[in-house]
Amino acid sequence: FALSESNAIIDYILDKASTKEGLDTKNLRPAIDSVERNDYLFWFHMPPSSMMYVMSTDSLFRALPQRVPWPISFILRMVAGKVRTNLLDPRLHAILKLAEKQLQTNEYLAGNFLTAADITAIYPFESAWSRFPELKEQYPSCDTWLQRLRTRPAFKAALEKSGADSVSLGMK
Repeated sequence: FALSESNAIIDYILDKASTKEGLDTKNLRPAIDSVERNDYLFWFHMPPSSMMYVMSTDSLFRALPQRVPWPISFILRMVAGKVRTNLLDPRLHAILKLAEKQLQTNEYLAGNFLTAADITAIYPFESAWSRFPELKEQYPSCDTWLQRLRTRPAFKAALEKSGADSVSLGMK
C-alpha cells in the first residue's frame, strides 16, 4: 500500500521507528495521557490543513489572473483581492495569533520540546514568511520559533540535501 498524506506518513514513520531499538521517538508524539497531547494534536493537524488551505487558495488567486485573457483577468484580479481581504488574510492572521500565543509560553508548538507538530508546520509557516515578510515583525514569537527550527542540525542537513535555501516554493 502507499500513503499519500504527509501526516499519515509521519505517523507511520513514528510507529515504525518506535519499535526500533535505540530510537527514542516519544517526544515527537506526546503520549495520550500527557498534558501536551491536545496541543500536539491541534498543531499536528492544523498547519497542513487549515493553514495550507489559506496558502494554497492564495496561490491560486495569485496565479489565475496571470493565466487567463483580458477581461477575465481583470475580473479575477478584483475577485482575488476581495477573497484575500475578506477571507484569506483574516484566517491566516487568526491562525498566526493562536501560534503566537502558544509560542509566547512554549519553545515549540506543543510544549518545550520538538514534536512532529513542529515538523508538519514548517512548510506552511515558511511559505507564509516567504510570501509575507512583514509577518516576522507582527508575530515575533512565531519568527523566533521558525528560526529555532532552521538552526537545528537535521533541518540544515535537509536543506543542504535539497540544494534549496528554504523549504517553501517561494511564490510571491
